[in-house]
Amino acid sequence: MGDCCKNTLGKEYIYFESCLTRVERTVVETLGTYLSGYGCNRPFIQRLCDNLNITETSRTTSQFKTKLETWDEELLHLFVDKFLEQRFPTIYVLNKIDLKTSPKNIEKIFNNYDNDRLVLTSALSECFLKKMKKDGYINYQEGSGDFELFEQNSNLKQLPSDEKGKQYANMLNDIRDFVLFRYDSTGVYDAISKAVKLQDPLIVYPFATHVQTAIANAKTNDTKLFQDCFLVKRGTTIREFAQSVYRTEEEYSDEEKSRPKFLYAEGVDGRKLSDGDVITDKNNVLRIVVSH
Repeated sequence: MGDCCKNTLGKEYIYFESCLTRVERTVVETLGTYLSGYGCNRPFIQRLCDNLNITETSRTTSQFKTKLETWDEELLHLFVDKFLEQRFPTIYVLNKIDLKTSPKNIEKIFNNYDNDRLVLTSALSECFLKKMKKDGYINYQEGSGDFELFEQNSNLKQLPSDEKGKQYANMLNDIRDFVLFRYDSTGVYDAISKAVKLQDPLIVYPFATHVQTAIANAKTNDTKLFQDCFLVKRGTTIREFAQSVYRTEEEYSDEEKSRPKFLYAEGVDGRKLSDGDVITDKNNVLRIVVSH
């Protein structure tokens, strides 16, 4: 993808320069046009340019020319590298750590790559543990480093005494010895958590009733109070959130008769919020009111 992105800018570099000098367009506007196919908007390009000190204070042609002269091959590659790093943050999941030959291969990879981006996993072990949990044979929490059997928890079912039960027991022992004991977990939960954190999402907690009323009526230590939540991109407005979650009128065709309509949103204190307000960490608990 890096080469593709470099080609997108590199092949059009001459036109890119003439476009800036002939038309009063900023570098951000032009880059936004060329890179729109990668699913990024101009505010994203602006933040990226600001981080690289590619700033523009005026729309005059002379300043465009001066700015553009700094765009040599080195800066072009730097921009593309930073663009890919922020637009497509990546982690590397090394699966099949349950194999007995995996430690040798893992060491080679860790010596050549950024260890912070590497996650060791055993998807097969995770799937088997979830199956055993669903069948009632073990007590297992995703991401944990061990599990309980009937011998540790009498509320669980005993493994069958037949040949199938022996196979289950052997597989569980192998997972405990070669995966959980060595690596602390199957790694699947860690991989998902890291992938989510790389996107830097914003968690939104929508309520159907007044937030303060819902909190007051909730039982002590009620874990279900904030169980409904959504991950959204930073910069999302209240109306955009309502459209994506409640499928308000903008998402329906004209032929549909019954369509919910976004009415308004309220903050925790009950005050109405503008539908154009950007959702942040300070107003991500809100009430969305739609018609039915």
